[in-house]
Parts: sequence; structure tokens; C-alpha cells
Amino acid sequence: MEKKDLEALYDVIKDTNISINIYFKEGERMLIIQVCVGSSCHLKGAPEIIELLQKAIAEHDLEDEVVLMGNFCMGKCNRVGVTVQVEDDIFTGVTKEGFQKFFEENVLTRIEKA
Repeated sequence: MEKKDLEALYDVIKDTNISINIYFKEGERMLIIQVCVGSSCHLKGAPEIIELLQKAIAEHDLEDEVVLMGNFCMGKCNRVGVTVQVEDDIFTGVTKEGFQKFFEENVLTRIEKA
């Protein structure tokens, strides 16, 4: 990966919580979403998926319930799309076109909103 690609990736993920900690809010475990930012997923759209996740989390007012993290290669590379892990479940082939369905089925369904 070239320096300019690393700088572009940093610009996308610099405002996310990149950590290996388990997050809790008021005693409740937060939903952890990890996006692969390895070179293959980066080229297949990881920066765009991260941006879509950030927007969807904000639009659904989930900032206090979701932790968005970057993670280098998860070893599940696919020919199309990005690898995303939600809790212990790994999803391959996440694309901009399929993002809305992915978010609704794999994020929103796991969050109990009052």
C-alpha cells in the first residue's frame, strides 16, 4: 500500500474508536462493529463502508450503543466487497449497493431501542 493510500485511509478512520477493548455503557455491553481495513478490503471499498456506517450510526442515533472499529485482515477476503464483523459474526462481500440491507439485518436487529 502506498503512502497516499495509507493517508487516505487514516483520514477516513481517524475519528473512529480503534481499540481492542470491550466497551460498556451504564453496565450494558455496546455493539462492536469491526471493518477490515487491510489492503484488499481497502481497495474494495473499506473507506466507503466506514463512511456509510458512520452516517447510518448517526442517523439512527446509535453513537452511545455502537463502537465502530478498524481491524486489519480478518482472513476472510472475498472477490467482491469488504469484510465486516458484527460482534462474533463475520460478513464478507459488504458493498455500497448492499449496505442498507446489511445494516438493517445485522446491526439494527441487534439493537433494542427504547
